Amino acid sequence: MRALLGLLLAAALAAPACGNGEGEEVLVFVAASLTDAMERLEREFAEAEGVRVKRNVGGSGALARQIVRGAPADVFISAGDQPMDLLQDRGMLAPGTRRALLSNRLVLVTARGDDRLASVEDLASADVRVAMADPDLAPAGAYAREALRSMGLWDALGPRTILGRDVRAALGYVKTGNVDAAIVYRTDVEAGQDFRVVSPFPAASHAPISYPAAVLSRSSRQDAALAFLTYLSGETAQRVLRDLGFVPLE
Repeated sequence: MRALLGLLLAAALAAPACGNGEGEEVLVFVAASLTDAMERLEREFAEAEGVRVKRNVGGSGALARQIVRGAPADVFISAGDQPMDLLQDRGMLAPGTRRALLSNRLVLVTARGDDRLASVEDLASADVRVAMADPDLAPAGAYAREALRSMGLWDALGPRTILGRDVRAALGYVKTGNVDAAIVYRTDVEAGQDFRVVSPFPAASHAPISYPAAVLSRSSRQDAALAFLTYLSGETAQRVLRDLGFVPLE
């Protein structure tokens, strides 16, 4: 049922807007951790190019599987290489369009004012519940699991770990008090004032976080989709992403 709802949502987003037929549209399937950035970038792109951007936001793994099952999409932006590899291995990416856009950092956060944790290592002994994205649905969860395993913390957390559909869901569990801490991307708490960043995870504890993007081969709006991808790679968009805390790729 969830898969069917995802396909229906994507189809609805792809349908032409009623009333105002002016301008072209592109439908972007994008990782949840880019939600705030996309709100700014799609508006600026529309003003500059006259092309409207609609988005379907979620965990990158879940989005990739929607596309494999036939959901319409012009551009896919993933928060990890594995979901993009899934599409590339099936020949679903327009040749030559895949590129790495940016990077991010993995951090441990709590609610503001909660000082029980002073470091990531404290998770081994502290009686706290921790939320993270489901590794099967979002790369953020896979990065978190890899980091916890490399630091010898995965088994210690055990049943105290709560899985969300994506990083925004994990962060929401902290905000509502359902958990005490969450493992999310640094940019997810960049603009919010309700959270305290306890500590970043050591860079060596997990694979480099990469956000690849590509045009889908079955897109009927290849030119507009490629124009948006080119815009995201340009200095104007990259400056916006840096301002939001993302890490540019060298």
